[in-house]
Amino acid sequence: MSTHTIRRGALAAGVILVLLLAAAPVAPASAAAWTCDASAVRGALASAPPFEPVTANRGATVCQSTAGGGAAALPGLPSPLSAATLDATTNVQPPQATADQQVATATAQVSDLRVVPLPGQVPLPPLPAQLTSFSIPGGPAVDLSPAIAALLTPPAELLGIASLTSRVTGRCEGAQPALSGTSTATGLRVLGQDIGADAVVDQAVTVTDAQTISPSALDLSKVTLPGGAPLPAALVAPLQAALAALPPIVLPAQVGALTVRPGEEMRTAGQLTRRALHVTLALGGQTLLDTVLGEATVGDAGVTCGGAAQVAAEQALQCTKRRLALVDVQPRGGRVRLMGVADRRLIGRRIDIRFVRLSTRSRGRVVAHTVVGRNGVFRTTAPLPARKLRRSNRARYQAVVGRERSLRLKLVRRMAITSVRSARGRVTISGRVVGPLADPTRSIVVRRRVSCSKTVVVRRVRPSRTGRFRVTLAGPPRTLAATYRFETRVRRKTTNPKLFPTFTLPRSVEFR
Repeated sequence: MSTHTIRRGALAAGVILVLLLAAAPVAPASAAAWTCDASAVRGALASAPPFEPVTANRGATVCQSTAGGGAAALPGLPSPLSAATLDATTNVQPPQATADQQVATATAQVSDLRVVPLPGQVPLPPLPAQLTSFSIPGGPAVDLSPAIAALLTPPAELLGIASLTSRVTGRCEGAQPALSGTSTATGLRVLGQDIGADAVVDQAVTVTDAQTISPSALDLSKVTLPGGAPLPAALVAPLQAALAALPPIVLPAQVGALTVRPGEEMRTAGQLTRRALHVTLALGGQTLLDTVLGEATVGDAGVTCGGAAQVAAEQALQCTKRRLALVDVQPRGGRVRLMGVADRRLIGRRIDIRFVRLSTRSRGRVVAHTVVGRNGVFRTTAPLPARKLRRSNRARYQAVVGRERSLRLKLVRRMAITSVRSARGRVTISGRVVGPLADPTRSIVVRRRVSCSKTVVVRRVRPSRTGRFRVTLAGPPRTLAATYRFETRVRRKTTNPKLFPTFTLPRSVEFR
């Protein structure tokens, strides 16, 4: 090999490294996991505190097999609620497998649920001013609303449901994560009326019937002075006498707005939430009841369905804007062996491999075809070029699909990786440095890419006299893939002791 060829080869390797290291930051290729969450019932009734008594895996960062509810949870339900079954469960199987081999589910179940309003939770209809500011003879004006509200006959039941189930499932289908949701509901009742649980409802409903209240029946302990101070004993008798002189208090019927949303789904990037029922009841411009029944959520953010191999493929593209990259070109067994990676959007697409002479403007000629696999990796072989070109800097290969093009990689380099084997969370990488080597032989520095602009030295290994080397590496904790580059210093000529750097191409490897 000529000195000119070696110099240009080293320069080309350096250019490739600059292009790979100059783009956006690298996201860690960690073992992404499914997320999941389930809730049996959640809601708010008038001004009372919100309730959500039964959940599963709430607040966890990864999906785990958990269960909430059951018979033990029923005695502790908030007073407006009663039920025969309130269950929320999440599950991921097999638990120790990688995300691409798992099925994640979130399930919520409810049966015989009732929501009963407590006294004073249903608002009064508008009252005449003389009742909200009632003058006590010889005393101040007081508000009779709290005492009237205590006598208002509330609905016997705001909401009832015979049974419902909601479930969301996440699994890999082909090379993509897929989320699907189902739900069923039967026996929905609102204010004692049977309501279809399988259709969207927007209708007016009577919340309270017309009612007549005797002023003398009011509980005066619920009447307070302006500012909230209790009613003094000296004012009780004058107030009772004044109320006895009033005519009966007539409360008109109240009509509210009911909405029912069955099978409600919310999809965001990487997450699906399914609700069996979402019921709201508004009265007088205020929300009386807002409850979600049977909510299940599964998320797939970061899940890679090609397993560790696809994570490695995606990591190889993280420091370039290209969607296609050749990662290895080597002469082997009378053929040219080529390996590359592609963006997941190109999975299943046919790749053309072109042989291109660097010194020409030609697009080159297609010498091989292959298809991007489910894990984003493609491999093929091509005929060797003419002998006069094989060891020159002009012999280049490029992967092409549509408008996407990889960098043009040269056929022969001074330092190359020849074998990658992964097992039990470790990877063994073999390669060769083409002589003439340094005298004495220089160690090979193994660098792991931390970001597109930062690497760390993880090992030093000395090659054999023939330039061959092998090293076994353990990946960073909870990591499916990592990118390594090997570098050393060699002589250009046997007669020249001056040393020059040489590198392998960056190689993203998987940890099985």
